[in-house]
Amino acid sequence: MNRQDLARIVASGNATSEQWDEYWKVEPRSPGLNSRGDLADDLEMEDSDYDSTDLSDVVAAVDSVREAVRSQHTWISSAFWIWIAWSVFSFLQTSVWESKSRYAMYYDVPGEHVTLLKKPHDCDFLKAPIGSKECHFDKNVEVTKIGKDTKTGRPVVSHDSGKTWDWDDSTDTRSVPGVWVSYTKVEDENE
Repeated sequence: MNRQDLARIVASGNATSEQWDEYWKVEPRSPGLNSRGDLADDLEMEDSDYDSTDLSDVVAAVDSVREAVRSQHTWISSAFWIWIAWSVFSFLQTSVWESKSRYAMYYDVPGEHVTLLKKPHDCDFLKAPIGSKECHFDKNVEVTKIGKDTKTGRPVVSHDSGKTWDWDDSTDTRSVPGVWVSYTKVEDENE
């Protein structure tokens, strides 16, 4: 297959990988040379010589663009994959780590007794207006535990993760174990 036919197939987008490889392995003719290999004078060139010179100019231009893309491909693809990895990590951090099922397993409570409020975005750097809002949110985790007093057998309840315990003597509404996750806005101090 001659070079012009191969160029047409590649330009049409229907080239196989073998045709594509063959196309790029063939060295393009130098611009300015006619079909005899002599330096062409613009006035003496025939139409067929213009076609071949134009094709070799196109091939040279495509080669230079191809090399430019190859040199940039490493940086662009690296930046793209870093962005993808960061996005996946951010998603997993909020969806898995800050999930009801994780809190239920960690504090050994039923999943329906976990209340997880959404974190506000008032202090995010990229929220309008863009820039530092000089604030952040602290996470508050309140755990309710229940149990029985070892000496009397009376029910007890703790609303501060077991630090202090109170009697739970009400018969109509008993406390249930649970987790409450909320956020408190904290203003940052200016230095």
